[in-house]
Amino acid sequence: MWQTDIEGSQQVLREAYEEDPSLRQNAWCLAAEAEIVFYKYNGDETVENETDLLNKLKEIEKAANVLYTQNVPSGLIERYYTNKQTDSSLFLEALTLYAYYYLCLSMINFRKQERVKGSYYFRKSWKYFEKCSILICNRTAASLTSNPKIVGLVNFGCGLFHFLTSLIPPSMQFIVTLVGFVGDRKHALVEIESCVASGCTKSIEASMILAILKKYFTDEQKEGDAILEKLQHNYSDSHMINYLCGFICRTTGEIERSIAHFQKCSYLTKEKLKSIQLFTTTQYHLGYCTFLQNDWEEASKYFKNFLDQDATSTGKRFRPYASYLLGFCYWKLNTKDIIPALYKEALTWVREEQSYDIYAKRKIQQFLEQNKFSEFDELAIPIMALLEGKQYETANKHLKELLPIVMNNKTNGDLLGTYFFMKGEIFWF
Repeated sequence: MWQTDIEGSQQVLREAYEEDPSLRQNAWCLAAEAEIVFYKYNGDETVENETDLLNKLKEIEKAANVLYTQNVPSGLIERYYTNKQTDSSLFLEALTLYAYYYLCLSMINFRKQERVKGSYYFRKSWKYFEKCSILICNRTAASLTSNPKIVGLVNFGCGLFHFLTSLIPPSMQFIVTLVGFVGDRKHALVEIESCVASGCTKSIEASMILAILKKYFTDEQKEGDAILEKLQHNYSDSHMINYLCGFICRTTGEIERSIAHFQKCSYLTKEKLKSIQLFTTTQYHLGYCTFLQNDWEEASKYFKNFLDQDATSTGKRFRPYASYLLGFCYWKLNTKDIIPALYKEALTWVREEQSYDIYAKRKIQQFLEQNKFSEFDELAIPIMALLEGKQYETANKHLKELLPIVMNNKTNGDLLGTYFFMKGEIFWF
């Protein structure tokens, strides 16, 4: 599956079922089926894929129910009268299945912008992972930890929650604590590393998170790069790993490498995964990378490819901001007459709760009012792009061209603030 071979992963399950038909009812085989469908859903959020995924998740819930009912620890009196025998390791498996069931539901609802439902399921998932963690810590029976892969799954879930909640600013952590979460990045690092070592079904995702933790949060750049290189070597045809590497390379200023990863991801999503939605998203990222290089012609091609795709396959994500950047490319390429129509349509896609959309809306409205980009913006936008791409020397050369405009507008706080911000960023790095 991680080599972008959905059919191959499904074939593995079919062969296993032919060899042992009873596996069709096995909870973890059902979980594997759901994982494959979730992989497809991540590529294309179609109604068909969502329905298929929800049906698979219901089967997991039923299987978890059976395991839970049969193995929930009983009291002394119940054991005396019923002679009920329970298996603590199977009880742990049931709790783990519940945790992943609710985690998947939360992710589906968050992607549909249904935040209340998403938060509700997110908390339920955490509570099950918390129970699993307590069970592992409090029980020393060999049967409980006889399957390190189950413990690895629990560590992945707990590590994921500890990491995500640690990203919330300290001033807001009390809210997180009130609803039952604990942000602990050090704890997350230990849990994620344990998951990777276990080789469980989430060890690849755990490796990706571990690389991010080491590169961006623990100042272990070499270790983070080594993890990414290993992932690239082992899963060279994984669209998800190429996507992640493309994103990371962009943030570190390795734009050419970023473009190469996104181009491979683009090919894999279109030709192997057959995912138009994810292919379309890679077109946006390729456009953004080439925009950071001030390559207006290439950027305009990618942004146009992105916007030309069926709107139902992409929703409104990125569309207002991509339109704003595409309009600027057209301005630099001297095809200015098509910008007004593009910008008027872009205003219909704006989501008022999204900061990038709001920014694009403001800049688009400024353009439509004046029917041009200001002299300052015409120079400042390329410089900001170069700075984001870590091309500081080139940015500094262009910044000198901006100084006369700033000096002639000393009373304009926005212009002064933007100029000194860019100057400060160059000095900082």
